[in-house]
Amino acid sequence: MLNLRWFMLFLLLNIILCSYGAILGVRIMKQVVGQRAPNVMFKDPASGRLLAITSQPRVLLRWTVQNYPLQAALISFLTMALLLVTAFFCYHLWLILSGTTSYESFKWTLLHKRLNAEQDAEGSSASGAEVVEESSLSSTVGRLLGGSKLRGAPANAYDWGWRRNLQDALMPPAWAANGGLSGSRNKEQ
Repeated sequence: MLNLRWFMLFLLLNIILCSYGAILGVRIMKQVVGQRAPNVMFKDPASGRLLAITSQPRVLLRWTVQNYPLQAALISFLTMALLLVTAFFCYHLWLILSGTTSYESFKWTLLHKRLNAEQDAEGSSASGAEVVEESSLSSTVGRLLGGSKLRGAPANAYDWGWRRNLQDALMPPAWAANGGLSGSRNKEQ
């Protein structure tokens, strides 16, 4: 759990840096283009008239990319990196809230598929078999994959609810001992 805390901080800092770089790049390019572009004209192919480049956003974007390719590439790269890192951060946050790791999520998916296949193969011949209640993780996997109740799926021993999962993964043990997110220490420990 110690590495997870630092990993999530690393992802959060990357989100902040990528968003800062992308926003700063857009603001600088907007100022530079605002100074140079009003003086640039282009010939409209439909009417044959000379128009200011700022009147057509597509033409202005093409002109900006042609005249400032490095800056446009940097802004594009930072924006794509921001989206990818944010999605990765959200995925890992979801894993923390559900009380599992990325390896376990793939393992549970494979187990879910196997158990569903076994249930489908048994069909109605096992009508007398007892159906075990779903654990919260198997229900999460079931909701994501559109499955139903799983017979024989083990419960996730580490899923203590989203609040305690978040506290356990992201808060240092000394902070958690002083009350954590809920203000009182869980008496289960």
